[in-house]
Amino acid sequence: MGKRWMLLGVLFVVVLAVNASAINVCTAEELDAVRNNLTADYVQVCDIDLEVFGEWTPIGGDNNEFTGTYDGKGHKISGLVHNSANSVSVGLFGGLGSTAIVSNVRLESASIIVSGTFSKWTGGIAGYSDGTIRDSSVSGVVVGYHDVGGLVGYLGRNGIIERSFSTANVEGGDVTGGLVGLTHIAGNPQVIDSYSNGSVTSSVNRAGGLIGDISNATVTNSYSSGFVSSPHWAGGLIGGVGGGLITSSYWDKESGGQNTSAGGVGKTTAQMKQQSTFQNWDFANVWNIVNEETYPWLKWEGAQDFACSSQDQKILGISAVTNAHGEIANQNNYLIDICYDDIFGVKYSGATRDCTIEGKVLRLSGDTNAHGEIIEESTGSYSDVCYGDLDCNSISLTEQCDIANGQREVISLSGNTNAHMETADADGFQSGYKVCCYSGQSGGGPGEITYVEWQDAFGSKITETNKGRTVTVYAETTAEDGTIIEFDVWDDDGIFGRDIIFGKDGFGGSLVGSIENGLASSSFKITNEIVDSAGGEIDCKDGLEFYFEARIPDSSMESGLLTVSCEEGDNEPPRANITSPTHRGIYFTNVPILFNQSSFDPENNIINFLWVVEKNGELFFEDTRESFYYSFDQNDADQYTITLRVEDEYGLYDEDQVSIIVTASPGMMAYINEPFHQAVLRDLDLKFRFNASDSYVINTVQGNFSNNCDYYIECTGGNCPPKTENSPNGCNKDKLDVSPPLDVGFNDGNLLFSWRFYDEVLDNPIMEIDRVTGITAFGVSSHNFNDKNIGLNLKFDNGTGDLVIDKNTNREFTLVDGRQCIEGGRTWLELDENGFVIGEYDTLNNPDACKGVDGTAGTGDDCCPALMKCVDGEGCVSDEGSDITSCGDYETSGQCFTDEYGIGRLPEPVDPMWDTLNCGGLDENGRIVQCECDWDTDDDECGLKASYRDSGGGNNACEENTCLVTYEEGQCDNGFMEIYVNAKWEGGECDKGVGEDECNEFGGTHIVPCGRPIIELPFFGGVQFAIALIVIFIIYYVFFRTKKRK
Repeated sequence: MGKRWMLLGVLFVVVLAVNASAINVCTAEELDAVRNNLTADYVQVCDIDLEVFGEWTPIGGDNNEFTGTYDGKGHKISGLVHNSANSVSVGLFGGLGSTAIVSNVRLESASIIVSGTFSKWTGGIAGYSDGTIRDSSVSGVVVGYHDVGGLVGYLGRNGIIERSFSTANVEGGDVTGGLVGLTHIAGNPQVIDSYSNGSVTSSVNRAGGLIGDISNATVTNSYSSGFVSSPHWAGGLIGGVGGGLITSSYWDKESGGQNTSAGGVGKTTAQMKQQSTFQNWDFANVWNIVNEETYPWLKWEGAQDFACSSQDQKILGISAVTNAHGEIANQNNYLIDICYDDIFGVKYSGATRDCTIEGKVLRLSGDTNAHGEIIEESTGSYSDVCYGDLDCNSISLTEQCDIANGQREVISLSGNTNAHMETADADGFQSGYKVCCYSGQSGGGPGEITYVEWQDAFGSKITETNKGRTVTVYAETTAEDGTIIEFDVWDDDGIFGRDIIFGKDGFGGSLVGSIENGLASSSFKITNEIVDSAGGEIDCKDGLEFYFEARIPDSSMESGLLTVSCEEGDNEPPRANITSPTHRGIYFTNVPILFNQSSFDPENNIINFLWVVEKNGELFFEDTRESFYYSFDQNDADQYTITLRVEDEYGLYDEDQVSIIVTASPGMMAYINEPFHQAVLRDLDLKFRFNASDSYVINTVQGNFSNNCDYYIECTGGNCPPKTENSPNGCNKDKLDVSPPLDVGFNDGNLLFSWRFYDEVLDNPIMEIDRVTGITAFGVSSHNFNDKNIGLNLKFDNGTGDLVIDKNTNREFTLVDGRQCIEGGRTWLELDENGFVIGEYDTLNNPDACKGVDGTAGTGDDCCPALMKCVDGEGCVSDEGSDITSCGDYETSGQCFTDEYGIGRLPEPVDPMWDTLNCGGLDENGRIVQCECDWDTDDDECGLKASYRDSGGGNNACEENTCLVTYEEGQCDNGFMEIYVNAKWEGGECDKGVGEDECNEFGGTHIVPCGRPIIELPFFGGVQFAIALIVIFIIYYVFFRTKKRK
């Protein structure tokens, strides 16, 4: 017995010792102190409110990771606020190392906002995670630019997320996901038994309800239901995919607003609330669901929250969706609340429980576990349940509430007394009563307008426009789909009152829109008649002032100001849009295929259509019709790239592109989906993502030749479409199935991607990268539109030699730096938030064009040819008196960084060491060399700095080594001069780029070109033209007289 007690005592001491090794966290200050020991183990023992703590600094970073453990024990961390610009690795934790474990953390009402296009890796729990996160959640808002996720921004090669979720609304620029932004391209990142239901918005590229972009990751038993939006590559579950395995994972096609995804299976909202949808999910130990009522939720969350937004909105509680018992509002024993604001769309603000005058809803047999009866009965043992100003009556289940006049169904009963209850939309009872109620405060609650804005014809928010443009009035609402929103539009100059344009008494009649998915809009063109009705030329001096009001019964909202110039705006280019054939579609030969489009032009003047169909990079056929049918012959089975070019009467054009497979056995699609066709990309470091995840391989075999539908189509590589887009002749089916699995992926070694990146100016050699996606850069920005090129050779080999396919494809695009210049600084491009060119401006003739994105001259983003600078009111000016001919001629750090003469910046640098450093090209190790003027803080002088970018498709996870050269110049003699160079090497955060010895080799004496180039100035004006004519006349007269004398 003594030995047993001794053993128990030892065990007790061991347990105490283990517990003592973990550091307790109970206050904001103690949480903040975790950063002081990043390897320790922590246990949170209290809820922590960070709202009064101030700006939160992430714990650890990508080079100083947290590697210990943090167990939140289910306690909350609320009110975290972080605001910064161009930051890396931001979240509660900045970075988690491979040994880190974060569990049971409840991050609530977080506000994490990182601005700037240099920002990357932004998440709720962690900006970057190579460790394990389990049983954790995030709510609030997470905003960044590159790689943004509700839970984690960037999931590393060893990163694991399991049994976790995010309800945060997530916004990003490039690669944004509801749970995870981007996964590592190597290793095996995993997302298991997790979900997200917040909204996901990418302003540039790749948004996914769960993950923005995956590479070589595993996603298992997970789902998303939040709304997803991105101008390019939006996916219900996954935005982009570069490999990996997605198993038993789903997204809601209706609430997500996306019918496609780079992985997973789309379902309707009703299907997402059925347990049968989620095959092989563990509903015994991991998941909960109320069948046909809720999405799945994790068991550690406890009972699903059907609670009202606040207790004062609760009318009563019931035990289940249907066939339920009831309880009065203050009991809180049951899962499901019946809530006023859910039913009527607005919160009730009056007294809620007074039964003396009105408000009777139904009667209950007790405070809880009660049966119900309608208010028209008077059983003695029952008590009234009342709420607010409700005026209710009971009708048969076969009748309808007076919806048109604001009445709403609150609850249903199985009989007039001793009845069970169900929610209004359950439809579980075959007979019984509905309880229908009016509310004086809400007027019936048909919903409310929640947001309005002015938009241009392409759906971008605007605050100013011109006569002749098409504009859109846009509203968001909680009202039911199909409800009509009325839009009143008027001009109000603040002096003469409103001039009604659209509305009851308006010049243009009524303007209406039908609500779909909570959105409604209507468009109109600002014609001369509208301008006249709004005050005409009298009010046009400072622009017309347009407003609108969106209105439904009992709710309205007024817009902000839209300033309308009475001058005709510059013609806007059209937008091409191919609607058929379907991109990545599989089609059969000898069957007519519809070629159709829904292209659009704000001025409605598209005059030319050109369809170009290419096979293996060569022209197959062209067509100039708006739409047509075409059948491919049996011998034409192959991949085809289809480009549509639309042009308006002013010569402006746009192109759209898709690619299809016309079935062969086998067939392969090689397609570069990033950058998209003729994209204009903007990046300060000239980095861009290349991606061919739309590529796939199929093997088609016809079985019974007497059965035209008997085809076996196998997905052998990539992520294949689930069905063909048509069927063979003689087959009575619309489409044929592609045999699963459809998500074979790219990591089995059978697909080899060989990439080449090149342009018209520099000769960048072929770089073979065996990956479907990655990030690389060019050394110089585009000189002309579409002068950057990507070539892809895609080869499939099943390993036995009996199935080998080889395809080539290419992509052309434009890549500009932060200044958005082309043509040597002579043209500035105005880009919208989606990267479309909305204006091209001549910097030599337009005095404002050279000011760059910020509209201010001399701030570093000016757009001028080299050796010219941007001057307010004058535009690009050639300063002949300036002696600035190299970076070294700048005398202050401000001048050096701004580089207003463009000495060391793209696209036409003139610094004498540019060619010596091989700026814009590749060094001997294949790294891309990018150069700029930079200040030497030790010697207080300006020089030319070379930075070295990884050209191999990596993600540039750290700052590279740099080499800065400063120099003393000799005299310029016959176009050459001798300079004396001092080279200074600076180590980066990782060992990338030129080494110190290599940098020092640039030092010493060099002979370089010198002298100022001649800039072609714009054509002379009227006075100069007259003088030129006089001079020409004199020369001609002298020449003529001389000739006569001879």
